[in-house]
Amino acid sequence: MKYTILNALVGVVLSIQQVYAIKYVTIEDAIQQNLIQSTISHQAGSFYNKIQFDVQSLCKEKVVLTVHAGTHLVNEEERAQNHLITRQDTMVLAPLARRTKMFTGMCCEPADHSPRKGSGYTITSNPIPYAVELCQLIDSLKAFEYDGQCTIWSLVRHDGRSAVIGRDSQRVMALRIFLHQTIGNPVTPFQSNDYVRQIPARMRPAEQYLNEQGEWWIRNLSYADKITLELVDWNSDQIIRSIQHERIYVQRGTLDMHLSAINLGLLTANTSYLVRIKKNGVILNEWMYELV
Repeated sequence: MKYTILNALVGVVLSIQQVYAIKYVTIEDAIQQNLIQSTISHQAGSFYNKIQFDVQSLCKEKVVLTVHAGTHLVNEEERAQNHLITRQDTMVLAPLARRTKMFTGMCCEPADHSPRKGSGYTITSNPIPYAVELCQLIDSLKAFEYDGQCTIWSLVRHDGRSAVIGRDSQRVMALRIFLHQTIGNPVTPFQSNDYVRQIPARMRPAEQYLNEQGEWWIRNLSYADKITLELVDWNSDQIIRSIQHERIYVQRGTLDMHLSAINLGLLTANTSYLVRIKKNGVILNEWMYELV
């Protein structure tokens, strides 16, 4: 009798283990071990959630599938851009279940054209030096906008200059420092000895006009684009004044900016400020001004 009860208990324990058994595996290992069938495709969208994973589990256990930042995706079209996963995420699959999920991916071939919607990808070992580490940094900084994308392009091009721009200056600087430490791109911090330009105190508010003609070139500009000029407190990063379309004039590819709407007479002398140019919320450039 006791052996029958013991056998029954063992059977219950084994059944419970089978019900609650969970496999933790990367998507590469899951494909190699035939635990899943997957279809990876490109979807239209911004820098968020451009890559769709359709996964069918072939396993009788629950599977927690990890897609690491830095996963390299090769598009089926030779001249279409390959992509990198820039935000690590997981897919939880019930036994033999099917699931679809979007992942954040960024282009790593700036010279190629954007993939067509629905075109397929395959996963390969990442051939780009430091790309995995960069994607992990992008993930940790949550740099899922243009700053993350142009950092990847700068890494791939190895262009020898810091081309990283974005809406968050501290995040941009962290990405610039990464490029400097890995491929030697120069770091261009916003230091007063490099960026100070004097605004003569003798100028009256009505005459205060900033003309940076020919210095900044905004490409692919359309009437739908929102161009913004901001004056920002250097210490607090608080916006003092923001000027949009009606005060900004673009002619022949040059940018003329009027600051007459900003009454500099109300500002404190011997203080520093940032001037920022933004296109659709993304910082194209910023530099320091010092009011004397």
